[in-house]
Amino acid sequence: MMFNREFYRFGLQNGCGFFGGWHLFIGIGLLIGVVALILWMRSRNNRIEGDSYLALLKDKFVRGEITEEEYLSKKNILERK
Repeated sequence: MMFNREFYRFGLQNGCGFFGGWHLFIGIGLLIGVVALILWMRSRNNRIEGDSYLALLKDKFVRGEITEEEYLSKKNILERK
């Protein structure tokens, strides 16, 4: 009988574990957090990559390797992506 009181006192009834039913919500929260972190890092990398292409394009224009029309055309293409 003593075992049953201890068993219920810690929320271990019905096989729910120490956290009761909360372990499901904790797991889903962790999963959502990991997915959000991955998506945030991918968007951050894409933004940095796009900025570096614009910097290279600007550098070519400043050195006179491309004309102003080419620069503006390519810049518009990069900004749309």
